[in-house]
Amino acid sequence: MRKARLDSARSVLDLARQHAADFIVLAGDTFESNGVSRDLIGEVADILGGAKCPVYAIPGNHDPLQTGSVWDHHSWTH
Repeated sequence: MRKARLDSARSVLDLARQHAADFIVLAGDTFESNGVSRDLIGEVADILGGAKCPVYAIPGNHDPLQTGSVWDHHSWTH
């Protein structure tokens, strides 16, 4: 599952580059839960941080925005 998630993040960036996207929207449930490892959050954030356009992430019902969630991680600030 971890490899598939990272491959998906890379694929999204590749498609955005191929189509000269102005921005990327991740529309909920980027993660299957708020219980994923902090290392995985960092890896996904690093991959998405390499986008050539802005990336907007909308929390979903499996990864809601709350204290201690996947979105409450220092990786998202850079």
